Formats: sequence, C-alpha cells, structure tokens
Amino acid sequence: MDANNYINSIDFTKITNSKEIATGTYGIVFKGQYDNKTVALKQFIQYADNRNVETALRNLRDVRHPNILTLIGDSSNGSSVYSIMEYADGGSLKDFLHNTPLIEYTFNHVVNWALQYFSAVAYLHSRKPSLLHGDLKPSNMLLMDNRRVLKISDFGSVRAEATTNTNQRTNVPYMAPETFKGVKRSQPSEVYTCSIILWEMMSRKQVYENVDQSLHIMRECENGMRPNLEDIKMVYPEELKKLIVDSWEADPLKRPKINLFVDFFSKYFEQNNIIAADLSI
Repeated sequence: MDANNYINSIDFTKITNSKEIATGTYGIVFKGQYDNKTVALKQFIQYADNRNVETALRNLRDVRHPNILTLIGDSSNGSSVYSIMEYADGGSLKDFLHNTPLIEYTFNHVVNWALQYFSAVAYLHSRKPSLLHGDLKPSNMLLMDNRRVLKISDFGSVRAEATTNTNQRTNVPYMAPETFKGVKRSQPSEVYTCSIILWEMMSRKQVYENVDQSLHIMRECENGMRPNLEDIKMVYPEELKKLIVDSWEADPLKRPKINLFVDFFSKYFEQNNIIAADLSI
C-alpha cells in the first residue's frame, strides 16, 4: 500500500524501542517511541483486500474528540501498515475491572467514564456520513491520567454506517441480538452495546460469564436473555435503570437515542457537583 495515500506518513525508521503489548481484533499493538513521545503502534492484520485498512484510516483521519484515542499518523514497513496513536498509560477498562488486585471505585467513577465513552460514540454517530465503531467492548476502552480519562480505541472496524455489515469480528456478548440474524449494525445496535458495557462497569461482572459458548449466548439473547440488573450492587437512579432496560429492547427502533445517555450523565455530573480531578484511582 502506498504510504503517500495516508495522512502524516511517518518514516518507520524513526519509530524506536517498539515492543508488543497486546493483540486486538484487527491487529497487533506495540508500544514505542516517536518524536520523543511514547506512542502506540497498531499493525493491521492483512486482509485479502487491503482496502479495509485504507478505509479504516480514511475514516479516522478527521476524527477528533477528547475521548477518542488520537491518530498521530501512520507508517508502513514492508507489507505491514501501522497506525500511530497516542499511548494510554492506564491500561484497558477490562483489565481494570477484572484483573487483580481489584481497586475500589464508586458510581461517580462510572458516571465519569460512561459520560466520556457515550459522548465519543455520539460524536461518531453525528459525523457525516455517520460512523460506527463496530467493536466496542471494555478491552477497547483505555484509561489515562490516573484513570480519570477514558478513550475508545481499536478502530480497525470503524466505517460509514451505510456500509457496515455483520461479518466483522467482535465479541458476541456485546453484540445486539438483531446482528446475529444478519441485520447490519446501526446506531441502535451500538446503544445496546454501550449499555451492556455500562452494566459491566456497574456490576463488575463479566457479561454472561456462566454461558460458555458464543452460539449459546446468541441463541439465548435472541430469546430475550439480558444481564441481570440485580447483579448491580451500586445505588443508582431509576431513570438510568429505565434507560438501560430500554436499550436492551429486541426491537432496535424502541431503543433510546445515545444522546439521552449523554444528557443523563451530564446532568448527573453537574447536579452532584462531581469534580473529575477528584476521581483519580
């Protein structure tokens, strides 16, 4: 692929001290140094049709939001293509929630994180054309600044809503049930996904952890299975409970718009005088 077709084509030899730190759905992630800064390098998995990589980078080049990991540039080394992004030093939300030692957090922390990722997804949905992330899950949400800041990442699947289909690889527990039947992903399906992640933050449990196979999860979700709200031990407003339940509707058209979540968390943040600087963990 011709690196000149991409924004900020970076000489790969200027990236030093690279070390593999993770493997994602759409590639391998490295930590390295560029321009005296620590950066994350995403090596895209090579598809038979490399236009998938071009599309991902093209969709991201103009995306700028405080809760979306910033694309610094891109590079190539032989046949491998890399996106160069800011490095998140707090690790993933998944690791924080489930890896020991477990660190305590409050509903105010949940509100802070949820406001950030719902706002980021709402921003993607508001783009022209509308963009879908397509692979939202806690492992693709990264923490920074003493875990006060959350940014969504792993954008190998970002694409225009009109072209999004269901053959993209993702984790079944976070997928809306209609996508199991071949329905294209949509804004309502990402509202469903975001609310599943919200349940996971509030319960600190793995989604469907007692169901051992993806096919079983798919079948049961089509039959109405949803996470158990009684697993949430935090005290939280009834208004939020209704939003979550409505987001799990089988009919995508009955789910609330994502901006209703943004409005709820923004209002809660303000009314309860939550100060982000006090939420270091």
